[in-house]
Amino acid sequence: NFTTISYREIMKESKFFHSFFISVQRTVLGTAFTTLVLVLFAYPLSKTRREFSGVNVFKWSAIFCMVFNGGTVPWYITMVNYGMIDSMIGLILCGGLPVFNLILIINFFRLLPDSLEEAAVVDGIEVIGATTLRQVVGYLNGEAEIAPAVPADDEPFDAAATHYAEDFADVRGQMHVKRALEIAAAGGHNVIMVGAPGSGKTMLARRLPTILPPLSPGEALETTKIHSVAGKAGAAGGLMARRPYRAPHHTISQVALIGGGQSPRPGEVSLAHNGVLFLDELGEFDSKAIDAMRQPVEEGFVRINRNMEEMIFPSKTMIVAAANPCKCGYLWDDKRVCTCSRRQLEAHRRRLAGPFSDRIDMHIKVMPIQRDSIGFMNEDMASVQEQTGTSSEEMRRQVMAARAVQEQRYAGTAYSWNGSLDEKGIEIYCKMNEDCRKLLGDAYERYGLSMRACMKLFKISRTIADLAGEEKIRSEHVAEALVYR
Repeated sequence: NFTTISYREIMKESKFFHSFFISVQRTVLGTAFTTLVLVLFAYPLSKTRREFSGVNVFKWSAIFCMVFNGGTVPWYITMVNYGMIDSMIGLILCGGLPVFNLILIINFFRLLPDSLEEAAVVDGIEVIGATTLRQVVGYLNGEAEIAPAVPADDEPFDAAATHYAEDFADVRGQMHVKRALEIAAAGGHNVIMVGAPGSGKTMLARRLPTILPPLSPGEALETTKIHSVAGKAGAAGGLMARRPYRAPHHTISQVALIGGGQSPRPGEVSLAHNGVLFLDELGEFDSKAIDAMRQPVEEGFVRINRNMEEMIFPSKTMIVAAANPCKCGYLWDDKRVCTCSRRQLEAHRRRLAGPFSDRIDMHIKVMPIQRDSIGFMNEDMASVQEQTGTSSEEMRRQVMAARAVQEQRYAGTAYSWNGSLDEKGIEIYCKMNEDCRKLLGDAYERYGLSMRACMKLFKISRTIADLAGEEKIRSEHVAEALVYR
């Protein structure tokens, strides 16, 4: 044939690799010829040149060769390795195609055993991997056996997701912050915590994943795919059982945070998909990088355009941000004096009150911990135990009960939880009585809330009602929601 050589013809040759490279040479020459034809004729006549750009030119060239090639090639060996879950990593044996006689050479002739455990978690397929072409030939001839790959991790999702070293019971005091994070976890709301250095913002954020519901098998598969594409699937292989927690440093670039690059890869916002993205010291991040997060936070995906190609990475993540109230951090501290000038205070306030901050659902004021809440400074340990509050396990049960109500409510709709509601969903599922509307209207005029902030108050009130087991939103739910704005 002009572009390929059949498997049987290769095996007839005494020098296997010599014949193999001859077939590759013929394929390259044929593809180069038809690529030239496509570029000279099809490309100029195309209305949308994206169709013939990049790797699509190579694919169309291969199809062009095979259509005009004629004859039937009885067997093809197509080896795929994208490093992704839904790539058919293994051997695919295809019969002859007498009508179109098409073949596409996908990526490289390379199989990595490290990726087999990822592919093995997909139901309905048998994954067989080889490290050399000689093993492939031996397997096809029946001279060698290669055992199918099996998933590396058979631990149930629930058991793996609830096994954390951190626990909310370790946090002294800050009961109102724990309550706010419980609401955020129950409704999938974004949070920003503003407080002095050392008040426990980072400690609280690290414990947020411990109260989130465990990943469903579908979410685990989706999350693992993203990390696999980015080359961060981990040494253990298999599905990710825990929700991801990403905490990039404030010096991170916009490309590393959002995604992209010369060879586009998912950024931190996509690596935190189905999990938590913690932005510590929000005021120190590059303003352009933070502004670029507005679209991923609202729409739940990142759109990247490179060389007339479009790539979309999911980014449905909970944003948890932490910031100081001023440059020095002691604006609200009763025992320390703030050293910031008026100009510095105004500049810091603008950085925190920008368009991105308006897209954060809940704003929490974190004050320094009082002496009575610190165990080694208090002789009455019973009172200290009361200050610790509930554990992560107890909080998780409350969160999962509220999520179960939302799952039943939004079954068959485009919504997953209260935090994902849009304007139409708020109108349908967040109806309020006259007292609630009056309370919200007074707050709108008194505090100068934006329309977006009011919509978020509706969603937070709906989540508070779900945690209380109430079907209807009451005025006390709205009053508590106002505390978090």
